[in-house]
Amino acid sequence: MEVYKRKNNLLDSTFGGEFSLSPEENADQFIQIIKRTMNACFTLLENDFKQLDGRSLYNYLLDLYYIDFQESDCLRLLSMLYGKKYTGVQSLPTTMTFTELEIEGHGEHIGCYRELYQVYLDAATSEDFPYQFGRVYSVSELKQFIGDQRIVPLSKTSYLLNGNPTFTTEEEEELPTLNIPKFDSYYLMEDFAMKHFDLFERMLRRKFTKNRVLKDIHEILNELYFDMMKIFSCIDDEYYRSDIVRLCKDWYDSSEEKETFQKVFMKCREDSKEFF
Repeated sequence: MEVYKRKNNLLDSTFGGEFSLSPEENADQFIQIIKRTMNACFTLLENDFKQLDGRSLYNYLLDLYYIDFQESDCLRLLSMLYGKKYTGVQSLPTTMTFTELEIEGHGEHIGCYRELYQVYLDAATSEDFPYQFGRVYSVSELKQFIGDQRIVPLSKTSYLLNGNPTFTTEEEEELPTLNIPKFDSYYLMEDFAMKHFDLFERMLRRKFTKNRVLKDIHEILNELYFDMMKIFSCIDDEYYRSDIVRLCKDWYDSSEEKETFQKVFMKCREDSKEFF
């Protein structure tokens, strides 16, 4: 999985909201970002990761990171789930075909004709799957490969056949798939990971070690503090709305988050000496 530190966008969220928002609503954007970020930082620093349950850890990490699911994550999860090594995703041409009625033109010039489509099965393939480029797989072959888990069907696609097929065609059959398209499938891969969270959690904990998160929190806090000071420095700036700035500063100066920020920052420095 690809991981990126989440940008807090404090300046844009505080001053760049809709013009219809009241000063209180704009200030609330500032407050919610500070609260969410500080809560995640404080919890992750104060607790041993092993003591946090997996879903809580994941949710706190999402407050600080963008976690981008990749095809390789899906393959790794499938390998853990089935006890086989899946090495890639292939679009397997099948002997299954179907026709669709196409209509073109309008009025007196309307015309109808049928087009023949070939079904492709997008599947995760194991290292012992006998993949051959250009081979067309029959339904019985696919069922056998699925049965012995040499392939795991992810989704089905279809392509227009130009000319007559060069293989013996079969009627389309329903084959079970995980409903994860080969392309543009981030959210569906995330959904698959959540369904098998016990396995995904193992991947998550290997990716996010305590010292890795500690280093990132130090950078996140520095960026957050810089943005807060920049906002507070605009209290007399005609370009920015001083009423919003005053609301933000008044809240922060009297908030628990101000004290928490100092505690987290100091703990981060102390723990850095231990890890580094």
